[in-house]
Amino acid sequence: MALEHQEYTQTAVPKEQRRSGWHIFFIVTGTMCGLPTFVLSARIINALGIINGSLAIFIGAAVIATLASATSFLGSASGLSHALLSERAFGQTGAGLVRVLLATSLIGWYGANIGLLGDTAEHALSDQFHLTISSPLISSGLGILIMLAALRGIGGLERIGMIVIPASIIGILIAIFHVWHDLPRLLSVAPTKEMNIGEALSSIIGSYIVGIIIQPDYSRFVRVPYHAVAAILLSLIVVYPLMMLGAAIPAAVEHKANLIAVLTALGFGAPALVILFLGTWIDASACLYSGSLSVAKQINIRQDYSLHYRLRVMRGMH
Repeated sequence: MALEHQEYTQTAVPKEQRRSGWHIFFIVTGTMCGLPTFVLSARIINALGIINGSLAIFIGAAVIATLASATSFLGSASGLSHALLSERAFGQTGAGLVRVLLATSLIGWYGANIGLLGDTAEHALSDQFHLTISSPLISSGLGILIMLAALRGIGGLERIGMIVIPASIIGILIAIFHVWHDLPRLLSVAPTKEMNIGEALSSIIGSYIVGIIIQPDYSRFVRVPYHAVAAILLSLIVVYPLMMLGAAIPAAVEHKANLIAVLTALGFGAPALVILFLGTWIDASACLYSGSLSVAKQINIRQDYSLHYRLRVMRGMH
């Protein structure tokens, strides 16, 4: 009960429980520090080259920032989560369908995250430390830790973000430093053209489309709506594209699939695993957190309906 009251699954967040926009900055930016971002950015730069790839990344970031700013403003202005706002937009029946679909996709993405984490960690542990631990075992153990973080609520997500962001920046700087002398090669490498700029934009926007929808889950805790918007703009227009480029450039120079592979190849296996784990931790925890808000609202509606039905039956008996 205390956890439900603290996270306000059924009501708006009171004004006295709200805070500055920095907490949403750490959460949103932290969720961008995972392996999916590193893989996508490397693919875009390899496919389009450094010039067109950078253009696609900045345009895509501007689009998702614009859309996420609108939903963040709405969450802060109303104090309501996406699960509660959807009822105002689609009615009780339509909102129920939206919540079920969204919860299913978020929990599915949580499963995909820990599965990818397990596979990557298994190979990294084997290559760097000669440890043989099966992917399902790694995924199961870390999945429990991720669920515990989600139970800590919005504060837990913010604290993980405050760790994973500087860790990722340090990892990117290490990788760039070690490939610095080869950076001029990027201008002469022919792009693979596996995707065009339109497909790259679709990939960037599509990878965060659910994140745009669930922004109110975080911004409802921000006191001033414009502060929530400023945090989103700083995160998605400035930090996110720079982080994508910073992660993609060493991968392109070293002909690796992502930043984690580059750090591992350079002998930084332990830091790479830490970044991989932290990035997956906050991303998967955010998925569980927002998914649980939808489930909590849906369960409450069904309980209210059940109680209403029983009261009607009792009145009919009398």
